[in-house]
Amino acid sequence: MRPPGIDTPETAKFGNPGQPFGDDAKKWLATTLERRKLTLTLLHKDQYARAVCMVQYGRWPFRRDASEEILKVGLGQVYRQAGAVYGGKQEVYEKLEEKARKKKIGIWSQGKKMESSSDYKARMRAS
Repeated sequence: MRPPGIDTPETAKFGNPGQPFGDDAKKWLATTLERRKLTLTLLHKDQYARAVCMVQYGRWPFRRDASEEILKVGLGQVYRQAGAVYGGKQEVYEKLEEKARKKKIGIWSQGKKMESSSDYKARMRAS
């Protein structure tokens, strides 16, 4: 399962090193979502047959969208590859990413050294 519209830094796997902030993003998601009642809304199945689901947590009227929250803290970026699904929130996600970028928090604190997950994966495949 993956949340819609976002990409987070890669963690170490398959003998490849992880990206900066990969472990931070994984820990943030685990800490934020564990032991909470989640509402999952299936939006799509991706090319790997993973469910792309809107992930919401918290009680109404304070319910939060996990994709929005990880973008706010600068631990993800908007997913812009073919087949991207946003659940009608692309504009919201773009604005949240831009705010985090301007604040230079999380992955955006790396400045020009920041490598997108898709660029990182392409570089790992080429090496």
